[in-house]
Amino acid sequence: MFFQSLTLAVFFILLAYGGARWIGKKSTLPLPWKINGKTIFEGVTLGLKVFLLVLLLGALTSLLFPVAPHLIENIFKDFVFRPYQIVLIALAIVVIAPVAEEIFFRGFLLPTLQIRWGTRWALHLTSFFFALLHLDPLRFLPLYGASYLIGRAALQQGSLMVAVLAHGVWNFSSLTLMWWLMKGGAF
Repeated sequence: MFFQSLTLAVFFILLAYGGARWIGKKSTLPLPWKINGKTIFEGVTLGLKVFLLVLLLGALTSLLFPVAPHLIENIFKDFVFRPYQIVLIALAIVVIAPVAEEIFFRGFLLPTLQIRWGTRWALHLTSFFFALLHLDPLRFLPLYGASYLIGRAALQQGSLMVAVLAHGVWNFSSLTLMWWLMKGGAF
């Protein structure tokens, strides 16, 4: 799983930076990495808000439709892990995936679509593609909502760091909750 995540991450990053280079002087792509206290605070708090939103929307969705266990739930349930494997899984989910996905979706795709169709459509299209990429129809709505909030915050702050931190905190919170529930509520 770690190496698959790493391969996909490299693909997204190359696609984003290669696409930005291909577009060239027409834009200021990709969205810059502004790192300061405000972007860090905004990213972490947004990540917690997104986690709660996805948790709520996911719970509502599961009331209406039977939801299959998440891929990560199946991995946790079916395997006994060595500590290094847990670290690699966490690294893939909490660091590599958020960095790669945010570089592509918020760093490249969002500003590119914004130039062509304006902010509102760019946010909706980016959120649609983000949710679609996760190949999980029953979790589409929560993923779409989370993506929209993260994209809006990244544009408002003018920083990719807000999006990466929010996504990382969201994934960390989800992973921690899932691990806790899979282990019977004990760490």
